Amino acid sequence: MLIYIATVFLLLSQNGIDAKTLPTFQSTTAGQPSAPNTPPLPPTKVTKENLCGQVPKSKALGRIIAGTNALRGSWPWQVVIKFRDSLVCGGVLIAPTHVLTAAHCFQSIPRGIISLLTVTLGDHRLNKYDSGEQNFTITKIDIHEHFSSPTIFNNDIALLTLNTPARFNEHIQPVCLPDSDVDVIVNRTCYVTGWGRSSVYSNKMSNSLQQTRLTTLSHSECVNKNNQLLPVSNQMFCAAQINPQLQANSACHGDSGGPLMCKETDGSWTLNGLVSWGSAKCDTQDGYTVFVKVSKFIRWTVGKQIAGMLQSRKQKNVVQ
Repeated sequence: MLIYIATVFLLLSQNGIDAKTLPTFQSTTAGQPSAPNTPPLPPTKVTKENLCGQVPKSKALGRIIAGTNALRGSWPWQVVIKFRDSLVCGGVLIAPTHVLTAAHCFQSIPRGIISLLTVTLGDHRLNKYDSGEQNFTITKIDIHEHFSSPTIFNNDIALLTLNTPARFNEHIQPVCLPDSDVDVIVNRTCYVTGWGRSSVYSNKMSNSLQQTRLTTLSHSECVNKNNQLLPVSNQMFCAAQINPQLQANSACHGDSGGPLMCKETDGSWTLNGLVSWGSAKCDTQDGYTVFVKVSKFIRWTVGKQIAGMLQSRKQKNVVQ
């Protein structure tokens, strides 16, 4: 991984791009959309204030488990993708202009209406404006070239490029990315967040951001539980609420593309998974929630970021 990152930085510097503007390259061990804000460029110097995966201490102590309201700002990398004010999917901020989400979120969206999609950062209550939230349009959607289909879900990952860089603050921060190709640690406590339905029997999405504590499971557990629904590949992993004293919670419709993140020993949070698929009943009795294993797509993600920056620079040179 270090060799790969060094090569990335060399390529950037050779093309006149300051690698320091990309601090999150380092890893840890759906009415009419509102007009997008035009925030200033984020700081280029990597400091404690703009490192990835950081949560204000005042928010870290207030977490509530078992599928209930999160405190505003406790998951500052959480993204909501909307079409005409309706929830499409969740996502996660990994860099000032880049968001990771699930590829299947865009499977049924005609290319002609991409300009009507909005990405909101710093949002907490979907039906109200939250002070400090920032709205963006999408200039590019990179869907993984080998994304199979919404019936297979292999390579279910997409990278969104925002029209302007996000301005980081206590409610908006990037999450850390895992090392490339590392496996997900089994039996680890992590959190999944989103505004999806609280029940398959309800058509209403949650108004406030929800959070649920899940435990990561082994590949064999995932296969044994979910293979009757769809094949589980090595690009996927499962997590579930396994405490019998708590209500069995899982991700549900509307949570797709949202993050599953785990806390590191240094206090930072790492993106381990993106909500991909699960039981149509949102019930762990039928099947566990299946996540995209983000570590399998680090090289793809960074490659798309670099390609987009080089293309943007080329276009600017042509104009000049």
